[in-house]
Amino acid sequence: MEQHWPGFATGPGAATDGGTDCARPISTAGDGAYELDSECRFVAVDDDFVALTGTERDALLGAELSAVVDGETTGCVEPMVRTLLAADSEPPDAEPANGEPTATDAESGTATAPPAGTTIEIDLPLLSADGETVSSTHRLRRLDDPNRPNRIAGIVRSRTPSSTAVAPVPDGESDGEPPPDRDGVESRRDRKRARERGQSSGELPPLRELLGHRSGGFYTLDADLTYTFVNERAAELLGFDSDRSRSDRDGGDGSSAVQGTDPTPSPPASPFDAAHERALARQRPLTVEEYHEPTSSWLEARLTPTESGLAVRVHDITGRKAYEERLEAENGLLRAIFEDAHDAILVGDEESITAANSAAGELLGLDRSALYGRSLREFLRDDRDSSSAWEAFVETGQLRDSFSVVRPDGTERVVEYDAVANVRPGTHLSILRDVTERDRRERELERQRERLAALEGVTGVVREITDAVVEGSTRHELERTACESLVDVPGCEFAFVAEVDTSTGSIRNRVEAGVDGYVDTIPLSTDPDDPAGRGPLGRAIRTQSMQVSTDVFDDPDFEPWRDDARERGYRSAAAIPIVHEGTLYGVIGLTSGHTAAFDGDKREIIAQIGDILGHAIASHDRKRALVSDDLIELEYEIRNAFELFGVTDGTDERISFDRVIRVDDDQYLEYGTTSAAAFPAFERFVERVSHWDEVTVLDDVDGEVSFELRITSPPMFSVVADHGGYVDQAVLEDGDYAMVVHLPKRTDVRAVTAAIQEVYPAAENVARRQVTPITESIDRIQDHLSDVLTDRQRTVLETAYYAGFFEWPRTSTGEDIAERLNISPATFHEHFRTAQRKLVAAVIDRPRSTLRDVPDD
Repeated sequence: MEQHWPGFATGPGAATDGGTDCARPISTAGDGAYELDSECRFVAVDDDFVALTGTERDALLGAELSAVVDGETTGCVEPMVRTLLAADSEPPDAEPANGEPTATDAESGTATAPPAGTTIEIDLPLLSADGETVSSTHRLRRLDDPNRPNRIAGIVRSRTPSSTAVAPVPDGESDGEPPPDRDGVESRRDRKRARERGQSSGELPPLRELLGHRSGGFYTLDADLTYTFVNERAAELLGFDSDRSRSDRDGGDGSSAVQGTDPTPSPPASPFDAAHERALARQRPLTVEEYHEPTSSWLEARLTPTESGLAVRVHDITGRKAYEERLEAENGLLRAIFEDAHDAILVGDEESITAANSAAGELLGLDRSALYGRSLREFLRDDRDSSSAWEAFVETGQLRDSFSVVRPDGTERVVEYDAVANVRPGTHLSILRDVTERDRRERELERQRERLAALEGVTGVVREITDAVVEGSTRHELERTACESLVDVPGCEFAFVAEVDTSTGSIRNRVEAGVDGYVDTIPLSTDPDDPAGRGPLGRAIRTQSMQVSTDVFDDPDFEPWRDDARERGYRSAAAIPIVHEGTLYGVIGLTSGHTAAFDGDKREIIAQIGDILGHAIASHDRKRALVSDDLIELEYEIRNAFELFGVTDGTDERISFDRVIRVDDDQYLEYGTTSAAAFPAFERFVERVSHWDEVTVLDDVDGEVSFELRITSPPMFSVVADHGGYVDQAVLEDGDYAMVVHLPKRTDVRAVTAAIQEVYPAAENVARRQVTPITESIDRIQDHLSDVLTDRQRTVLETAYYAGFFEWPRTSTGEDIAERLNISPATFHEHFRTAQRKLVAAVIDRPRSTLRDVPDD
């Protein structure tokens, strides 16, 4: 017996009443064959089936049917396979004993097995290896081979969407070979009469029984769109009244077979009514989704035109729709993140970019559409080893790095790169963050840290030099302290201090640290025409500014010393002049094993050491000049001083400048005397000299005036002080100005004279003498006071003396002197009492205390 029903065909040998003109043969020949086991796994496939699926035979064998068939459709096939395997061994043409179809097992709720030899035909779209869907029809039947038990044979043929008509399978076609197509068109009446014959012969119930217990909804309509069959699941999904739609002829299988002569009550409207009309009119399969308000669910219907009307499979897809909505929401969120992210996001394969957000276009300097098809490698700097980075990326599956990208306009941006490989097979995700500004700030912070570290090293040098000055170290000790401290600064190889012999122009070594005999073994000169004078040392001496050779092997001026650099292992060199107020005391030489070791911030900081050391040496020389046994005395004269400064009514009387006291770096107080008659001319003279601020009368006794002159940055005094000397006396008499200065023995007299004449061209050096203190005792007292008095105490004591604080009556009070010194009266009295006590102790207790410091209060 062979049965037929919408969308399926079962056999063998459908016995119809004579002329089965309603039985339209299948229109295509077989395109492949396979065998399945009881678990729906392939156990055999032929070459045609392999070609149809595009999947290798070895890959198919042992694979489940779902490997080449849509998963949801596979769920419909598996119950049919189990049904076929449960078929009994009756011959194909055997009838049930009572001539009625087998009833449903009331207890189990499952259909009784169909007869042996039953064949099922079903539409199953195949999924080819390249992802395409191939419409096909499958004929399934159980094999009656004891050597191959529980096997299902399948014959498959591909088809076009229009060749989906389902028809009876004539007798003798159970081998899977369909008869040839026959032409002709059947009327609706013919199809309806064929259905009636099939039902009256008792052939339909087993099929209704099978369909009635399908997990999915299923119903059929005739050409008039009248329901001819509705299974229980379909009635439940569509909200039909199952009790009203059943008839006594249902056989209790849970379905309704509707015939034109005895229709059941019409079911309510279906959400697929419009789809029924479209599918029937177009004669093409149609899949639609509709929301069913009565059941508050989404339904999907797959409509297939048949010879008799329509076969419809209906499923509840509410869960799937909810999942799709969630998926769409998530995709929308991901799209928003992708589009609105501030970081650049790129998607692509090894060769090219396939997707990019707006931030990527902005970062790489192109419209995002212009990025498609290009490779990120095109934007990397040429020195970037992208091949090795790619290999590491593929091996580890991720990569985090930072590098520079170059835009088409040539600008560079620094990016952080975070990539994940194979987010989909062969597709990689990259996120790039522009950190150019952060990188710039970090580099700036690093430079600041380096500067601070260098400053700390230099501060240590300064601190040690300062300590040496406070301890009363000699010049040699100061220079040695500077060299040894510099060698301790990281990166410095060795250091030395050299001085210039102004009479011969030669350079000789004074102090070395980290090296021995270096200066004496290399050629050095101050002559710019001599190759030995064009290096950093010679240039520093001539310019009195720091000079650097960044790389001694690339500096052409360093050629005379390259062999020595190779031997001693240094790559850069610097020369720092020891200068104070235009006086050159020597030059510091530094070397480092690194190139560019003295560039940038280090250069600026290291250059300060020369100024610091020059100031310390100058202070030491001034102090030594005050107590030294051997001094150079120079006398300068400026003739017609009144006329030189534009004072026409001057005076020939004597104006004596007895003492100059330096208050701070640029402020001086000068004390002197003159006659009361000459004082008005002197006042006019003060007004004409720009650096003389004001003159104050301290005392006027018997026609003799004692005065105090406040001076700011006096050029001649500054020159003398900067060379370690002091003004011993000065006098303005007969209109000429004469000044006597004392300088350390080794002072370059020509340099001092040149500096004074640069300020006052009319000044002449009229005498040069070497002098010694008057007595040894005076010298020792002065030496002792120089040791025990601080600079501030000495200033307070001298100012008090020359300002008349010790006169009676006093011409200046402590408050007056404090105001002149810009200190508080309390501070003045504290320093004055301490200095006074030390002075008295030095005179009265001299035999026991000359060489002993007197502690401060």
